[in-house]
Amino acid sequence: MPDSQLHQRFPELATSLPFLRLGAATPVRELALGTRNPLWCKDDGAYGDGGYGLRLPYYLPVGGSNPIGALGYVEGALELAAQIASGALPEPARVVTAVGSGGTAAGLALGLRIAGLRTRVLGVVVNDTLPLDAPDIVALANRSADVLRSRGAQLDIDPLRPDDVTMVRDWLGPGYGHETPEAVTARTRAATAGLRLETVYTAKGLAAALDLDTRANLGDGPLLLLNTYGPRP
Repeated sequence: MPDSQLHQRFPELATSLPFLRLGAATPVRELALGTRNPLWCKDDGAYGDGGYGLRLPYYLPVGGSNPIGALGYVEGALELAAQIASGALPEPARVVTAVGSGGTAAGLALGLRIAGLRTRVLGVVVNDTLPLDAPDIVALANRSADVLRSRGAQLDIDPLRPDDVTMVRDWLGPGYGHETPEAVTARTRAATAGLRLETVYTAKGLAAALDLDTRANLGDGPLLLLNTYGPRP
């Protein structure tokens, strides 16, 4: 299999930042859910590109959300950029992801910046036990950028700022792990499009996207839902 997207952009990382591939690029497709803006999905539920690591043993924080762990979704954002360039989908105005510990949102924000995309991250907070506001997300993203530079990447981008990402909490409900009526409805609607979600993370993300799209709070342009529910048969 070819090198990671990060290694292709920064060959100097090939030896200083090992990469383990778990599978091929995850698929993208449009969801027919009657939304005002086109709604697409990148389905990471069946694995995707693996991740970056250091020597074992290695301390794994909550959700894998540290500067190394977030690199997985830097790779994911660069993979998305390649799919956009190939014509697999239009460039989204926003990518919507559930946020449980912050690593996915931080990695996406950094990866989109590296790729030069205008797509913005909309993080739907599903965990009330961790600090997950915009300053926390971009701080993690910038620490991941520091890791890349420390490994030799010639990374010429400005630091991310809190206004580069949007974090919303309106779909959290009573707290982490609590099912909400909106999430149940979103899960049911997703199933009509052949998409399997769950109500702790991904269905809350879709619920936010559907509601904000209906109220025209997201402006115009395609939306992309990141489905992180997996692995599963």
